[in-house]
Amino acid sequence: MRSLIMQNISLFLMGLLVQILPLDQ
Repeated sequence: MRSLIMQNISLFLMGLLVQILPLDQ
């Protein structure tokens, strides 16, 4: 299923953004 793969990629990218950017609000 392509949708499942896309969801995993999006979650992975979100995790990277959280680690890179200071999102402590």
